[in-house]
Amino acid sequence: MNERSSQRRILELDVLRCLAILLVLGSHRAIQFESKESEPFVSHAWMMVGWTGVDLFFVLSGFLVGGLIFVEINQTGRLDIPRFLLRRGLRIWPAYYFFLLVVSLMFVVGGTSLAGLVPSYFQVQNYFEQQRYAAHTWSLAVEEHFYLLLPIVLSAGLAKATPRTFAVVSLAIFGAAAMGRWFSTPGIPEIRTHLRVDSLWAGVWCAYLYYRQSPFFDRIMGAWRWLLILSASMVCLAMLLPWRTMGASLNLLGTLFPLVLSIAYACMLTGALGLAKDGGVRFAPLARLTKLAARMGVYSYSIYLWHIIGARDTVKVLLDETILYALPPLVRWGIGMAAYIALAYLVGEVTYRCIERPMLRVRDKFVPRVPSSPTEVTLPPVEIQVASPRRSRALPVLVELGRE
Repeated sequence: MNERSSQRRILELDVLRCLAILLVLGSHRAIQFESKESEPFVSHAWMMVGWTGVDLFFVLSGFLVGGLIFVEINQTGRLDIPRFLLRRGLRIWPAYYFFLLVVSLMFVVGGTSLAGLVPSYFQVQNYFEQQRYAAHTWSLAVEEHFYLLLPIVLSAGLAKATPRTFAVVSLAIFGAAAMGRWFSTPGIPEIRTHLRVDSLWAGVWCAYLYYRQSPFFDRIMGAWRWLLILSASMVCLAMLLPWRTMGASLNLLGTLFPLVLSIAYACMLTGALGLAKDGGVRFAPLARLTKLAARMGVYSYSIYLWHIIGARDTVKVLLDETILYALPPLVRWGIGMAAYIALAYLVGEVTYRCIERPMLRVRDKFVPRVPSSPTEVTLPPVEIQVASPRRSRALPVLVELGRE
């Protein structure tokens, strides 16, 4: 049986990807208002919390990529680092460099020098001045740097470390990232890898608990309802507290708040896994909605790459250069966001089917993950109370999901 086709997906994680990309779209909005007073509340709230979507992507990536490493080490006793890095590259590079090629052509046609894009070709753009059309790819550079370092760190022995040792290392990483933000130059965006690594590591810590301490993690996942409530409450602080403005005078807030977000989204991830283990959403209308959201989550990487030049800029012209400009702000915003999301989804699906999926098939044919390894490993289901009609399901190993 084909290795890829035999691996199931966790729908709830794709839903989280959908949430992350929707947050990003709300932050990189397609509509501008003449004044703050004319901006609808829903638009302002979405934008204020939307910037945290990247943190959710980071936590998910840390969990899923860390999980790939833990699974391989658990099954074979070692990690084939060259194979791992090659598979990472074949997962990310084709779509990324095709996108950069299109942006480069736009620069040439517009008479803009290509010199500013050179860091993007080497994936170090998050340490240089951001360029139009490609500024949002800084987060992909952060992930790329993390993918290069993570297999070395985990295969050096940390993957088999005791829970106490892993916790000490994790707290040290969180502290180092927080201290880096504290001493960073005021005014420089916090997009550099060493300032954002804590979000990715929060996901890796979840992966460690999931794969190395599964009974303990089962107990945590059992409280998934409270975890989802807690995480949503913590993330809402991003909407209620003007931390970016306050950070200029209160550096402590800007230092710690990204860490709080990492913890919040790690709780959300754990809650989603608990929901999946408990059987998922059962209310039929909501279940159908989650399936639609999960489909968008599958295309989230392509949507993220293309949402600026493939959707947002087009919708901006539609809103500013047509009769839609005369509509009331709330109506104009609603039409604009609906068109923005629909167009971003369409572009993401097309590029996924034309670039990502074919390259994944090529990768899995010529660079299989782990030859002769089991295609799926399950955790034992949690104990079911006799009085409860609900059934739990064992979770499969989370490999090759979404952006992974």
